[in-house]
Amino acid sequence: MLLGAINSLIHAEDTDSKMESAMNENEIIEISLLLSKAHLRLLEDLADAKKCSLAEAVRLLLKQSSKLR
Repeated sequence: MLLGAINSLIHAEDTDSKMESAMNENEIIEISLLLSKAHLRLLEDLADAKKCSLAEAVRLLLKQSSKLR
Protein backbone atom coordinates (compact mmCIF):
# COMPACT_ATOMS: atom_id res chain seq x y z
CA MET A 1 0.00 0.00 0.00
CA LEU A 2 2.83 2.40 0.87
CA LEU A 3 4.61 1.62 -2.39
CA GLY A 4 1.38 2.17 -4.30
CA ALA A 5 0.94 5.59 -2.73
CA ILE A 6 4.55 6.52 -3.48
CA ASN A 7 4.17 5.26 -7.03
CA SER A 8 1.01 7.35 -7.48
CA LEU A 9 2.88 10.43 -6.35
CA ILE A 10 5.71 9.72 -8.76
CA HIS A 11 3.32 9.43 -11.69
CA ALA A 12 1.16 12.42 -10.75
CA GLU A 13 1.33 15.40 -13.08
CA ASP A 14 3.77 18.04 -11.91
CA THR A 15 2.02 21.39 -11.82
CA ASP A 16 5.21 23.27 -11.08
CA SER A 17 7.34 22.58 -14.14
CA LYS A 18 9.70 25.43 -13.27
CA MET A 19 10.74 23.67 -10.06
CA GLU A 20 11.31 20.34 -11.79
CA SER A 21 13.34 21.83 -14.62
CA ALA A 22 15.52 23.67 -12.10
CA MET A 23 16.24 20.51 -10.09
CA ASN A 24 19.19 18.33 -10.96
CA GLU A 25 18.41 14.58 -10.98
CA ASN A 26 21.11 13.96 -8.34
CA GLU A 27 20.15 16.90 -6.13
CA ILE A 28 19.14 15.90 -2.61
CA ILE A 29 15.97 17.46 -1.24
CA GLU A 30 14.35 17.10 2.16
CA ILE A 31 10.76 15.87 2.39
CA SER A 32 8.41 15.15 5.27
CA LEU A 33 6.66 11.80 5.46
CA LEU A 34 3.43 11.17 7.31
CA LEU A 35 3.48 7.49 8.26
CA SER A 36 1.47 5.35 10.60
CA LYS A 37 3.44 3.82 13.47
CA ALA A 38 3.11 0.45 11.77
CA HIS A 39 4.64 1.77 8.54
CA LEU A 40 7.40 3.49 10.46
CA ARG A 41 8.23 0.23 12.24
CA LEU A 42 8.37 -1.57 8.89
CA LEU A 43 10.68 1.10 7.51
CA GLU A 44 12.87 0.89 10.62
CA ASP A 45 12.99 -2.91 10.29
CA LEU A 46 14.07 -2.58 6.66
CA ALA A 47 16.74 -0.02 7.57
CA ASP A 48 18.02 -2.30 10.35
CA ALA A 49 18.09 -5.33 8.06
CA LYS A 50 19.95 -3.41 5.33
CA LYS A 51 22.14 -1.61 7.90
CA CYS A 52 21.23 1.77 6.46
CA SER A 53 19.47 4.98 7.46
CA LEU A 54 15.72 5.53 7.13
CA ALA A 55 16.35 7.82 4.16
CA GLU A 56 18.40 5.13 2.43
CA ALA A 57 15.62 2.61 3.11
CA VAL A 58 13.09 4.93 1.44
CA ARG A 59 15.44 5.28 -1.56
CA LEU A 60 15.72 1.47 -1.74
CA LEU A 61 11.92 1.18 -1.83
CA LEU A 62 11.72 3.80 -4.57
CA LYS A 63 14.36 2.00 -6.64
CA GLN A 64 12.48 -1.30 -6.24
CA SER A 65 9.24 0.43 -7.17
CA SER A 66 10.73 1.83 -10.37
CA LYS A 67 11.91 -1.66 -11.39
CA LEU A 68 8.31 -2.92 -11.21
CA ARG A 69 7.15 -0.64 -14.03
